[in-house]
Amino acid sequence: MGKVFKKRKIDYENIVYQKRWELDYLITNNNGKLQCLVCMQIISVSKEFNVKRHYSTMIEGKYQKYEGETRKVQIAVFSKRLKQETSMFSKLSESQTSALNASYIVSLELARAKKPFIDGTLIKKCVLQMAEVFRDAKIAEKFESVPPSNQTIQRRVTNMGEQLENQLVGLVEKSADFLLCLDESTDQADVNQLLIFVCIIHEDFSTKEKLLNVCALRGTTKGKDIFEALKDLVDKIGSFNKC
Repeated sequence: MGKVFKKRKIDYENIVYQKRWELDYLITNNNGKLQCLVCMQIISVSKEFNVKRHYSTMIEGKYQKYEGETRKVQIAVFSKRLKQETSMFSKLSESQTSALNASYIVSLELARAKKPFIDGTLIKKCVLQMAEVFRDAKIAEKFESVPPSNQTIQRRVTNMGEQLENQLVGLVEKSADFLLCLDESTDQADVNQLLIFVCIIHEDFSTKEKLLNVCALRGTTKGKDIFEALKDLVDKIGSFNKC
């Protein structure tokens, strides 16, 4: 009983934002959400392991040189910029918010259908022409504000992918145990792809199965290569302790 209480206490402590994270990892608490002061990315799982991993992989190489008062000044600059952008975003009109949501919907459908991102421009053109046929100038004006460029859609798909990855990693970290299953496939370029599936086992013994990652094996596909690819992934979600 004491062991279970201790584990739950540790999990609770890891969820609480710690002020030192701002100085150590350039992560701040923005309206209850952990947000990077540099790249503005939201850290979905509020644990120090995730915060530290984001800092070491995305930021540390460029900003570790800032120390002491210099680092505090830099943080103040980042915080001011974040406050301005947050204030600007909160003033978005309902129309702008709808345009943003519509952009994400189009991006998601293109990704699901495995269509080129540039098709977003074609979709917008078709929608505007349909609005003209129905002689609805207002709806045409709203659709005109939806950003359809392939660069925008690429960013949307990347953001959604990162969000899903963070959610899945968070589920694995919170799980009681997890199982791994490996399979192999070959893509259109004849590159071997290692498929890693995970079965998450919760404390109530309920389970959830997901595709955890797809790793390209561009060299040999020996047992050593497969293990190294697997180990690199498992290291990111903790360790083999619960596997």
